Amino acid sequence: MSMPKNTHLHHIVPKHAGGSDDPSNLVELTIEEHAEAHRELYEKYGRLEDKLAWQGLSKLIGKPEILQALSEDKLGEKNPFYGKTHSEETKCKISQARTGKGRQKKSDEWKQKMSERMSGENNPAFGKSAWNKGKKLGSQSAECRRKKGRPLVFRGVEYNSLNEAQNLTGISCYHIKKECLFLGTNSLGNS
Repeated sequence: MSMPKNTHLHHIVPKHAGGSDDPSNLVELTIEEHAEAHRELYEKYGRLEDKLAWQGLSKLIGKPEILQALSEDKLGEKNPFYGKTHSEETKCKISQARTGKGRQKKSDEWKQKMSERMSGENNPAFGKSAWNKGKKLGSQSAECRRKKGRPLVFRGVEYNSLNEAQNLTGISCYHIKKECLFLGTNSLGNS
């Protein structure tokens, strides 16, 4: 069925109300007529789906609002599965049906077609520079992020950091700090 560009196929009995795609249930309407048809259905039956279709077709609300309203309509006790659980038998059947259905391997032919389709100017990143161009990666940048410890003097020996003092003396950081504070010295780098 070929239709002019500014028309829609409207279900006389909407699919959300049990209607089918049978040609006897379809009518060709302009966008304005389609919106009006859903407004009339909403006023007659009060169904949320008709209200959202009417407001969406009239551009009174956008797609995010429509999706939000449909989602909220199925929250809590309004959800058909609310308060129910799957039996162990059903859980096993679902699990068995899903077993082995991970990502399917792509054929070499498919990979080649995608490669050709996304090459050169067809690639969305074509002509753009990489976000990390010129940045040092891996351990080089991690080295820059590491905090340098404050130098300290512990038992007459100078260390670059508390961790270095712990590693070289075998005494825990806790005990090194405790001893430095107990002695009241400026040996923790608090000059």
